[in-house]
Amino acid sequence: MAKKKPYVRPDGLMEKKLTINGKRHVFRGRTEAGKRDVIYLDRLREVLEQYRGADEGFVFGGAAPMTHKAFRCLVERYHKQTGLTVTPHQLRHAFATLCFEAGIPEKTAQGLLGHAQLSTTMDIYAELRAKKLMEAAHALNACEL
Repeated sequence: MAKKKPYVRPDGLMEKKLTINGKRHVFRGRTEAGKRDVIYLDRLREVLEQYRGADEGFVFGGAAPMTHKAFRCLVERYHKQTGLTVTPHQLRHAFATLCFEAGIPEKTAQGLLGHAQLSTTMDIYAELRAKKLMEAAHALNACEL
């Protein structure tokens, strides 16, 4: 049986329909690569599990994935409580930086980040490498001989 292709909307986002606990859900992403399993890191599990209900399949959203609107409300509430502003893009970039710092190979990071093109991941890694080189230059310049 042929694999069903996701519907591509006029705005370029892809939709994939999925049934979870008998309910239909639509997931949207820019590319097929954006639909992926996300690794639930042990450190995150320690912090986040306290927010999951006993019968909930998802850490955020309960029995179904969190909606975009619910996520925006969560970010706004976090901002009001802490005064910090964070965007999904900043969170993605922070994760890419963690991958780089942890020595995760570019091809593996591509899959983790959901990049359709390896060149996207390589561009991020190149930017981080340049930043590391500048930090090393500053540290070396500060050394007294």
